[in-house]
Amino acid sequence: MRLLEGRSASGRQWYLAGSDPELALLMARQLDIPMTLAGLLVSRGIGLDQAQHFLNPTFKENLPDPISLRGLNELATILCQWIHEGRVIGLIGDYDVDGATSTALMGRYLRAAGVEFTYYIPDRFLDGYGPSSGAWDFFEARQISHLVTMDCGATAFEALDEAHRRGLQVAVIDHHQMGEQEPISVSLVNPNHPADKSGCGQLCAAGVTFLVLVRLHRLLVDAGHYEGKKPPDLRMLTPLAALGAVCDVVPLVGVNRLLTRHGLMQMAEHQLPGVTALMKSAGLTSANTASDLGFRLGPRLNAGGRLGQSPVATKLLLSDDDTQAEKLALELELLNEQRRKIEAEMRKKAEELAKDTDPNSMLLLIADEGFHEGVMGIVASRLKDAHQKPALVCAASYDGWKGSGRSLPGFDLGAAVIAAREQGLLTKGGGHAMAAGFSCPKDGLAALQAFLHKWFVQHARPEDPKLTIDARLDLDDLSVGFWELLQQAGPFGPGNLEPIFLLEHVHLEDVAVLKEKHLRLSVKSSARGKWVKIMGFNMAEEEAGHHILNGLRNCHMAVRVVMNEWQGRKSAELHLVDVACP
Repeated sequence: MRLLEGRSASGRQWYLAGSDPELALLMARQLDIPMTLAGLLVSRGIGLDQAQHFLNPTFKENLPDPISLRGLNELATILCQWIHEGRVIGLIGDYDVDGATSTALMGRYLRAAGVEFTYYIPDRFLDGYGPSSGAWDFFEARQISHLVTMDCGATAFEALDEAHRRGLQVAVIDHHQMGEQEPISVSLVNPNHPADKSGCGQLCAAGVTFLVLVRLHRLLVDAGHYEGKKPPDLRMLTPLAALGAVCDVVPLVGVNRLLTRHGLMQMAEHQLPGVTALMKSAGLTSANTASDLGFRLGPRLNAGGRLGQSPVATKLLLSDDDTQAEKLALELELLNEQRRKIEAEMRKKAEELAKDTDPNSMLLLIADEGFHEGVMGIVASRLKDAHQKPALVCAASYDGWKGSGRSLPGFDLGAAVIAAREQGLLTKGGGHAMAAGFSCPKDGLAALQAFLHKWFVQHARPEDPKLTIDARLDLDDLSVGFWELLQQAGPFGPGNLEPIFLLEHVHLEDVAVLKEKHLRLSVKSSARGKWVKIMGFNMAEEEAGHHILNGLRNCHMAVRVVMNEWQGRKSAELHLVDVACP
């Protein structure tokens, strides 16, 4: 049901999610759950027969058979053979969170199995993405010839050709898009291979790695590897899989939701030293939600890879020493602070450059020789949100420009970049619908801008901006208990979005700007006269915030319910999503 005659401050139509009160009542009675929770499940299309499994997902009922993934049984069997032969195994991961968690998953399991291993995380600036000559040199110098790549390798044709010539045996675990052509490897697992029929294409690399370990564990147990000793408990590793899934922004449905939910539960019961140190550094006493992983821990883990210290995150997640873990977490904290400063400077410069671009263009392309390559994607994402069009940010490289782009629904940026590459406008380029990376000749930006604009004119299918609101909210119902109730439907993220609630006809009081970009508002409940704080993060820089700062006081508000914890005290508060005039 449409809620507004016009549009909100951010230009969106507001719709109230569909509901079926009779089904919700039946679900509430049969499952003995509150009506609010039942209504939320029904509005999201979860039927009576699915609700129990959704609320209480188990590994037994929800984890797919690992061997349904093409090549997984073969790869796990090869790993089992290497272990029985006493091989030292080399691991190669990407420099982002998914790569670090995949490497830590494999490394921690091998360590628990008594297997010697070492790892190599490519340097974003020296090696680039994926396996390279530098990685082969590293392992050859240590006389290690049996290797596994994770979160990379599926399209590393030249690098794996070189590895083959050098006599290295490489197994590939990946999840990125690929074609029918495969690189030379002893085995390859990728649920996004065109021939894979498992239906697990939404998994991140950490999720694929976890399934590989499930099968490897069964093979080792059956082979008597753990005879006379206690085998490792794979559930202890779910926090790493959860971090990988959330920070790689995969849909939190199916296996991804299962691993994230159990990972969060495991973090509450038993934390890995590296995760504990990272949480302490981030000011978290506990990680309760996917947002804690994605917005508090993820940026810190990513900071090393962005600023040329790519191995730090993996080393932290592999650490079993509390003192070492705290030292590494502090190193990431300092790198993240440096990243924030670089990002703020880049964004300010990018916004200045954006003023000189064509407002009628279908995209925003910004380039500056002073930009930092490691922060391009973050700035592109901010520009995309601010200007509501695909945004590409370019930094100078030794042979031209390197760029990173972020897009909106309906604008397939990955396809556009691949088309530009096929036209000879890019030396490298690829990605998916919402994000892409590329390399461009020094004098090629104008031609690239023109081509992408024309491509989007022909192929883009812009979606009418809309916001789906789950239910109306009475401020008197706001409590920690209400927040805890909502979490039964979590964890929330892409594919299982955090519930959004409507506050109708509220009067804003005490409007304050924090750190020049955040808003802090107060509203008063009508019945009990209770004051409720509403935070608008980064809202001072967005249209909704501009309306409030320009005097809007009586309005409708779209909000999320969050839990705030300060000095051991918990309270429920609201985060602003959008505002609209009555």
